[in-house]
Amino acid sequence: LLDILNAINRSLKPSGSSALTIAISESMDVDEAENASNENAAPDAASSSNVTSRHHGSHMEGNPTTDMLQEIIEMLASDISAEVSQNSEELSRPTSFVNINQTENQQTSAGDDDDGTLSLVLKSLHSTQLSAPLRKVIAKLLPFLTYGQVAQSKELASYFDKYVNVESLGMMETFQKGNKSILMTTFVETAISLPPVSVCDNLRKELIQNGFVKKVLMYLMKDAPAKPAPWSPALYSKLEQLSDEKAKSDLKEEWRRYFNRPGLAYAIKVLTGLCSKHSQMQMLLAESGTGGADESPDLLTLCHWIESTSDNTSSGITTNDIGILAETLLDELKQDNQVTAVKVNLIRKKTRERKREIAEERRSKALVGMSAFGRLVGSAAAEKSTLATSANQPISGAPAPSDARSGSMLASMFGLSSFLSSSTQSRASSSAKDSSAETKAKPAWM
Repeated sequence: LLDILNAINRSLKPSGSSALTIAISESMDVDEAENASNENAAPDAASSSNVTSRHHGSHMEGNPTTDMLQEIIEMLASDISAEVSQNSEELSRPTSFVNINQTENQQTSAGDDDDGTLSLVLKSLHSTQLSAPLRKVIAKLLPFLTYGQVAQSKELASYFDKYVNVESLGMMETFQKGNKSILMTTFVETAISLPPVSVCDNLRKELIQNGFVKKVLMYLMKDAPAKPAPWSPALYSKLEQLSDEKAKSDLKEEWRRYFNRPGLAYAIKVLTGLCSKHSQMQMLLAESGTGGADESPDLLTLCHWIESTSDNTSSGITTNDIGILAETLLDELKQDNQVTAVKVNLIRKKTRERKREIAEERRSKALVGMSAFGRLVGSAAAEKSTLATSANQPISGAPAPSDARSGSMLASMFGLSSFLSSSTQSRASSSAKDSSAETKAKPAWM
């Protein structure tokens, strides 16, 4: 069935027979293909052209066969999840000894059937050239074919360890067509899209047991710099600031090489899919790298450095858009897990507080710069008020400002402007006489 669907899903060869006959003849055995060709030896030309045109149109628009198969897979996955959940609830209920034996016998027989189904699908993957749409459908189907059984989950996990070469994650985009590359791509997509349901719990446990998770984790942590990116000051405390320019330059080059490593995005995506709502996987990843003798950061710290670091355009360093992937991984690690949530929130809180400190320091420096190179608004106003006060102080018997204000008010009320003007002139003349007298009293040599 996989061979037939895959052949239909591929683009057609030059016309000469019906599309369905080509698809079946490519996938069936020689004898069956000969029988099929004899039965359809003289197909109607009109029907052949109609089938060919329909196939070409559907292939261009998005193959309806793949879309229909996708819907069937989703329905099947939902039914399997419901069935496994129902079986687990029945096992948790207290039953008699006879019922327990019957349940075990039913599970054993069902497990044999499921084992045969999974084995057939896995064997067919060796001989089938899967197209991209059909490969994605099969990748979503594989975890559910285990039915949550330990034996089937262990067998499927062995395929991950056998066909997924972690060191080749960066070459997945440039893979040549071949069974090994198709199998690796299929299992990588299975890990990325692994749903957070109970059916897949045993598969996740087996992937931990056979070392697949550790391999992906080590690939992500390999050659990671021991210190944050120097162009992200919020990741450094006050005592950890880099002052040596050569050390900064060397650290920049380390981060450039790390960001340019191929396959980092796939490694982060795989770990994100595997740890989704699985407590054991979340704890394993959260505790990885802690307590080591070397200076390399743990996974949580490294992902936080990546999510808090942007591109450095001045040095030509780009993060290749893995910052959002690292942020998603941290969010999945703390989902429905109080222990890991506390660790992730603590790391992020420390950076937020440091950002606040840096903002306050920059604000203080800006205020100091304004006072050093120009008058502040408050200081200018204070200076004006001081000058006005000193100018209004009475000198050598001059009237106080309050007296002048009261006099002007009385003048406006009672029309005494002439009186005030004469008094003001007399005061001005007396002050002028006093100043001239003081001038005349000075010695001649001055």
